[in-house]
Amino acid sequence: MTKKLAVVFSLLVAMVAFAGETGVRPNGKLKKVDSKTVCMVNEMAMGKDQIPVEVDGKTYYGCCAMCKESLVKN
Repeated sequence: MTKKLAVVFSLLVAMVAFAGETGVRPNGKLKKVDSKTVCMVNEMAMGKDQIPVEVDGKTYYGCCAMCKESLVKN
């Protein structure tokens, strides 16, 4: 794993750890949510519209500038 990738991974883990109750986590039952409320990097429904990122004609969503950058680069 490269140093840059390790840093990004560590930051993502920290974001998830400190997200607290801002995300909607499953409690045994699945709930259908609108894709624009899901951070597609963290794979977590956030309960509100996320930042749209267009990549190759498709729209993806991220919760922060770091996720937006990750979606564009990867």
